[in-house]
Amino acid sequence: GMERNKKGYFVLSIAKVMRHNIQSITIWEDSMRALGNQYAVAYMGWDISHKDPTKPIVPQERFGSIVRSKPESELFDWGKKLFNYKLYEQAITVFKRCVKLDIKPDSALFKIASCEIQLGRAEDGIKELKSVLKINPNYYSALLNLGSIYYEKGKFEDALVYYEKAKQSNPNEAKVW
Repeated sequence: GMERNKKGYFVLSIAKVMRHNIQSITIWEDSMRALGNQYAVAYMGWDISHKDPTKPIVPQERFGSIVRSKPESELFDWGKKLFNYKLYEQAITVFKRCVKLDIKPDSALFKIASCEIQLGRAEDGIKELKSVLKINPNYYSALLNLGSIYYEKGKFEDALVYYEKAKQSNPNEAKVW
């Protein structure tokens, strides 16, 4: 119902139980955000749950078939949406498909690395960032992130190497110096 919050704004909370898969929930998410923007309404997102909270909404095996059926032209952007929704495991699946199909492979590997890092798997992230550099040795964000990871691990010499390479690849960027 409609309530007034502490700041005096009116807040309408709506609860509706709906069945979705990962594909349909992202479509709903986009349409609700667009509707909120159209009417200058703050949209706070969905509370997504499963009857059994230990299970994902869409099992990973089934998610793989959804990814394979998705048009190639939509894959990379869909992976970015999943990443933004913090659905990192699903985003990894999508970005791996992008790499396999040669859809922005350096950027897809970078996104996989970002997911791995967000999931607390820094070593896997490092491996993926180095894969990015095999494709594109001047990929600024990969160089900068490797420098940051090594710095955080206390490997300052390694960090410096990657920071220097980042500086060389993009001398106008102020983040490195």
